[in-house]
Amino acid sequence: MAQSKVFSLIYRQLVKWFAKRIWPWIVKNIWPELQKLLIEVFVKVVSALKESIFEWADNRKNNREQAAQKKAAEAEQMAQAAQSEAEAEKYRATAQVWREVAEQFRQENELLKAKLDDAAKKSASDFRNEMNSMEIEDLIEEGEDDSLKLKGSGTVLQLPEPGDKS
Repeated sequence: MAQSKVFSLIYRQLVKWFAKRIWPWIVKNIWPELQKLLIEVFVKVVSALKESIFEWADNRKNNREQAAQKKAAEAEQMAQAAQSEAEAEKYRATAQVWREVAEQFRQENELLKAKLDDAAKKSASDFRNEMNSMEIEDLIEEGEDDSLKLKGSGTVLQLPEPGDKS
C-alpha cells in the first residue's frame, strides 16, 4: 500500500510539472504547427469533396445533356422524314426546344460548379480564420489541482498512470 501512495504522489508531482513546464512549451512550439497541419488537412478534405461533387455533377449533367441532345437529333430526323411541311415544322420546333434544354442543363451545371467552388473556398477560408483565431487557452484550462482540463467539460487530460502499459 505504501508503494501505491508513493506512485500516486509521484504521479501528482509529474502532472504539476507537466502543467507548469511542458504545457507552456507545447502551447508555444507545437500548437502553431498543429494549427497549420489541421488547416492543410481540412483544405485537402474540402478539395477532395469538391472534386467528388464536381465529378457527380458532370456525370449528371452529361447524362441529362446527352439525353436532351439525343431527343433533339431524333426530332430532327423525324422532321426530315416528315410527310408534310407542317409535320416537319412541328418536329423542327421540338428539336429546337430539346437543344435549348440541353443548353440550359449546361448553363445550370456551370452555375452549380461556380457556387460549389465558392462554397468550398469560403468554408476553407472560414476554417482557416477560425483556427488562426483559436488559442489553445480557448480549449484547455488549468484545474485547481494543477491538472489540465478541456474547457467547459471538466474532462481532465491525464498522463498515464505509473506502470500503465497501454
